[in-house]
Amino acid sequence: MRFLFSAPPLLFFVMLLLGAAPAPGGTVVTTPVRTFSAGSREPMLYPTSVAVDSTGRVWVADGAHDRVLVFASTGTLSQTVRRIAGVALSRPSGIATSADGRVWIADTGNARIAVTSATSTQESSLPISKGLGRVDLSDIAVSSDGKRLWAVDNDGNRLLTADSAKNVWEAHGDRGTAWGSFNHPRTIAVDTDGSLYVTDVLNGRIQRFDPAGRPMRPIVRYGVSPGQVYRPSGIDVKDGRVWVADSVLGVVQVFLTDGTLVDAVRDAQGNVLHLDAPTGIEVVGDRVYVVESRGGKVTEFSVQAGSGEPFKLVEMKTTTATASQGQECTLCHLDLIAPLDQGIATPLVAVPEKKNGQSWAGTEAACISCHDGGVLDSRSHVWAGYAHPRETADIPATMVIPKEMPLVDGRISCRTCHSPHTLGGSGQVHRFGVMLRVTSRPSELCVACHGDMGGKK
Repeated sequence: MRFLFSAPPLLFFVMLLLGAAPAPGGTVVTTPVRTFSAGSREPMLYPTSVAVDSTGRVWVADGAHDRVLVFASTGTLSQTVRRIAGVALSRPSGIATSADGRVWIADTGNARIAVTSATSTQESSLPISKGLGRVDLSDIAVSSDGKRLWAVDNDGNRLLTADSAKNVWEAHGDRGTAWGSFNHPRTIAVDTDGSLYVTDVLNGRIQRFDPAGRPMRPIVRYGVSPGQVYRPSGIDVKDGRVWVADSVLGVVQVFLTDGTLVDAVRDAQGNVLHLDAPTGIEVVGDRVYVVESRGGKVTEFSVQAGSGEPFKLVEMKTTTATASQGQECTLCHLDLIAPLDQGIATPLVAVPEKKNGQSWAGTEAACISCHDGGVLDSRSHVWAGYAHPRETADIPATMVIPKEMPLVDGRISCRTCHSPHTLGGSGQVHRFGVMLRVTSRPSELCVACHGDMGGKK
């Protein structure tokens, strides 16, 4: 979704003269301008990325529907792209543009970069799996001249680089916590000097690389207080500022390239702006476009400098409870991370409420925060396709639900059948846990409630 420069040169020069970016030291205030949505017939389902091309058109990746939507700058849907270079798109996740008018799409299911243009007169396909094994693309970045490409391999925990003309890809990184290692990287942004910024989702940080691809000190770290990120999902860098969207906290924060917090983005009243699971983000002059994934839309905001006092990074001490359970637990148990575990809210997030004993970890919002493509893409077959009815489905009076399968308000929820704390998942890291309340076979879940399916009377 990242690009170095997409606006026409004259427009870019005018933006500089007008001082588009808020002045250092002030708050970052936004005002909604317009919304981009697909309408009620086939609304977007957890879209992931947004980019603005050289003509001002807005491109949105709606991967759960295997399509990319193109909007006029006025917000009107003008085109639906389902095929590029003769191949149907498959779960497109990231979009970038270059100054020459080309649009570059991370076509995840096809393990390729699909290239088109604002006029659709240029189409090509760059497969990138050759020699790299399985590749799970989640984002793409491109230099302004379209000659240099960077891609994120989410499952492979790698940063991929290539010369677009040669299409020979190199892989950097592995799974881990060291600098240059990843735990499900998701999105990428490239600065004008070639520096790279990558959202490292389950490590809860923003990683930085120099133009040669060497890892540098991460600039933003894990947490829920201003200046920290919990589930970093979208990123862009413009004019020396790094904009980061956090899908769980629902906020966008702005940093300098060394990690200094500028501010958390505010609304017109000066309050922290909370969005509906923001993922992709694009900054163009004094406008910022944010994908609200759970809301199924993109919102365009104008950005101004406010006169209030910006937030400052406040390092919170880790409590005994959090320290004993570690980040592996707090990734799902938001309520166990400091200072929320002490019942103390932060300017970014309120203390999660427990509903009938159910913690935040058992909610659908917690599940989709990883299953939206940031760690695993379950959008099409769980939230759009077949899945067991939940939360709204009535349970027949004759059906007995085992106590090992907890209900919420008498209804089925995600946690009824899923938990890492089972024989299949307890004690395992996330990538190895079965996450089902079974001892050996998934069918045990069905038979537990539907006895007739297992031959019982």
